[in-house]
Amino acid sequence: MTEHWHAWIECEGMDFEPEIIPYVSLLFEEGERMRVFYRRGMRIVYERVSKVDKRRIFLRIRDKMIKKYGYYMKKSASFMTGLRIDTDFSSWEEVKKAISILSGFPATVFVHVSAIKEIEPVEGIEFGLHCYEHREFEDEKEFEEDIRRGVEFLKRKGIEVRGYASPYGFYRSFFPQVLEKYGFLYSSSFSFMYDLPPIRNGKVFEVPVHPVAPERFVYAGISLKYALEYFYARMLEAERLGFPFLVYTHPRFILKNPEFMRDLIEILNYGEPVSMFECLNKWRERKKRERVKPGISSGADFMGEVILKLKMLVKEKAQD
Repeated sequence: MTEHWHAWIECEGMDFEPEIIPYVSLLFEEGERMRVFYRRGMRIVYERVSKVDKRRIFLRIRDKMIKKYGYYMKKSASFMTGLRIDTDFSSWEEVKKAISILSGFPATVFVHVSAIKEIEPVEGIEFGLHCYEHREFEDEKEFEEDIRRGVEFLKRKGIEVRGYASPYGFYRSFFPQVLEKYGFLYSSSFSFMYDLPPIRNGKVFEVPVHPVAPERFVYAGISLKYALEYFYARMLEAERLGFPFLVYTHPRFILKNPEFMRDLIEILNYGEPVSMFECLNKWRERKKRERVKPGISSGADFMGEVILKLKMLVKEKAQD
């Protein structure tokens, strides 16, 4: 695979520049907005995503930390790609047929429990929880009850639950603590963040995806051939930054557009296809194996450690 330049630092014992601290609250800010996504200067589709462009914030923090503390290193890195499937209102028969079209691609399927009724493990497929009832929750107790019912159903079916992908990409600040309570290791909500590598959010990681589903092109009356060009360009952009590239879609779209999905999978096979849990694990493994010199490491914990440290500084400053 291609050679990437990476620069990461470990935050223990560092004095942070005061100018970096304000970016922390922006990186974890709640709030959504409708955003237009472009290709070659042309408006393509709309999607509800995080109000703040958190990839820009992430890169700004990284660049500032690199400038003061960073060490560059050259590494031969695999570029990871993946496919997230939210089963919105689909039956188990529809989901099984959709999976069969993927030709063994290691997709991650997030289950809408009240709609699917039946489910069983499938070799090579990771299952996560999408929801019990497909709606947004503003109340923490209602959200926890939805999570509890969904987890219990999947466990009864012999499915280990490690990931959660929220309906409509919705996010609220109480998500991580509830998900941790029920044993989740990661979540994925593009109204929280998108187009970024895995980032620790408390004790639960966020594994972002690209927020534009191919369905959006159909709704906008745009050719799916153009959609393939769009996803290919976005994938190359992610590779240039050294980030994973994860696309999401739904079973009914797959069933209606099997040829498009085969072409999309061919594009994603340009990288190393992984499930979302594998993506998280492989990203975190970088910290263990990549060393420039003692005390300098890389991986998902880089931003997690930096952000936690900065949050503490922000809190201390507010108390002064």
